[in-house]
Amino acid sequence: MNNELTQNQIAEYFSNGKFFPLFRQSNICKKHLLPVIMILLVGCVDNSTPKTKIDTVPPPDTVFKDVYPKRDTGSKQTMKKEPDKEAASSGGGEGDDLQSIFDGYVARYKRPCVIDTSFSIATGRYTFHAEHTCLMDSGITVPKDYVYMYKLDSFVTHNFVTHVRLTRNDRTILERAIRKEDFDKVLYTSLQRYGALFCPDFRIGKGRILLHYSISIPLTDVGIGAYADVDGKGNVDFRNDH
Repeated sequence: MNNELTQNQIAEYFSNGKFFPLFRQSNICKKHLLPVIMILLVGCVDNSTPKTKIDTVPPPDTVFKDVYPKRDTGSKQTMKKEPDKEAASSGGGEGDDLQSIFDGYVARYKRPCVIDTSFSIATGRYTFHAEHTCLMDSGITVPKDYVYMYKLDSFVTHNFVTHVRLTRNDRTILERAIRKEDFDKVLYTSLQRYGALFCPDFRIGKGRILLHYSISIPLTDVGIGAYADVDGKGNVDFRNDH
C-alpha cells in the first residue's frame, strides 16, 4: 500500500468523514496531515476574530459619551465670575452702580410715595393719609463738587412735598403740606441749598405719629435724618433724629 497521500486523497477523506480513523493508522504519514490541521485551525480563528470585535464594540453614543463627557455647567458659571471681578476692579462695576443710583433717583419723579393707615391710641381712633410727590420745579441745582463722579458739571433736580391728613374719631385735626423748608432749623447750609426731601417712614411711638425723613443732596450720601413729630391733637414739631 502506498504510504504517500495526495492532496486530493486527503480532501476525500475529510469529505467522507474518514479523517480521524485515518489519522489513527500508523502507516499514514503525519507530515501530510499536521500542516493541514494547523491551516484549518488558524483559518477558524481568523474567521471568528472579526465577529468577536464587532460584538464587544459599545454603541456609538456610549463611545462619544466617554470621549466627550457633558460639560459641567456649574464650573462654566464659576469661571465666568472672574472676568466680572476684573471689570469691577477696573472701574466697570462702579460705573454700573452710579448709573443705577442715577436712574433710581430720577424714577422718583413719577413714583409717588403713599401712606394710608388707621390705628387706635389712648386719645382715640385715627386715620392717617400721606402722599409724597415731586414738584417738577427744577428748584435744586447740585453743583459739580457733588456730582463730578457722574461726569456731570451740575445736576438740576426738583423739590418734593408731602401732603398729610390726620383724622381723630372721624374729625380732621391736621391737613397740611410738609416741605424741606420746615426743617431749616436743623439743616446745614448745603442741605438747605441742595438737599431734597425723601419719602418718609411712618412710625407710632408714645402716643405720637413720627414721620422719619432723609434730607439729602441727590445722588450723594450727604444728608441727615429728621422727624416730623405729630401729637394726638395734630400739632407738628420738626426736629432732627438725635
